Amino acid sequence: MSTILAFSFVRYLIFTAQYVILLYVFSENFDLLNSVIFVPVSFIMNSIIPSITLAELGVREMVGLKLSEIYYNVAVVLSTLSLWIINILTPSIVGALIILTAKLFPDK
Repeated sequence: MSTILAFSFVRYLIFTAQYVILLYVFSENFDLLNSVIFVPVSFIMNSIIPSITLAELGVREMVGLKLSEIYYNVAVVLSTLSLWIINILTPSIVGALIILTAKLFPDK
């Protein structure tokens, strides 16, 4: 059980670090304290709101925009879009290519 919690915590730290770094990259008025508060609240809201995988992209941006008063809207949208591309779209494409090229049924 403690191993699972440790892996979950590391995953959470990685996602939080990615989001904060992307906010830093895209924002002109970056504030670390506000980011550290904004990111977990954004993650909680995205977890609470049910969505389908493709529609999740729009939900993430909406949550980010509604929660964010400290950043320009463009920075929040670009950060959430980049995070979605890095963590969901890219692994999905790689996985689909692996499955399509794998021989699932060997020739007889």
